[in-house]
Amino acid sequence: MKKLMMLALFAATAMFSACALDGTHKETMSEDAAFSLSTSFKGWELYSWKANATWQYSLLVGTNRAKSFEEITAADSVITGEQALMDKIKTIARGDQIFWNMGNIKGFEYPPADIIEKVQDLCEKRSIKLEKVDW
Repeated sequence: MKKLMMLALFAATAMFSACALDGTHKETMSEDAAFSLSTSFKGWELYSWKANATWQYSLLVGTNRAKSFEEITAADSVITGEQALMDKIKTIARGDQIFWNMGNIKGFEYPPADIIEKVQDLCEKRSIKLEKVDW
């Protein structure tokens, strides 16, 4: 009987802990949770440009259409700095693809080679295919 009570107590504790963890997780989820480990049927489009000596990036869901300068640089799309870009890339599901677009839109350019290499290394580690696209 004592063993049965201990087993019941253990089971109840485990269930309570699981519920508490689930509730805590939901409360601490960031507003980017919907983006977290996201996949995109048509991959992701990465754009880069320099503004006021700081590298800016935009990582957008892939589409079949060319995006405008305004759409790419919209405040809610801009990622400022290398570390913020790396953090955003970490939210993309393994196996997805990123197209680093320069396209024919003026004002966009690749960052220095050392930043490109870091992005390439991260993508490789996460099994994300990175393709530089120059139209």
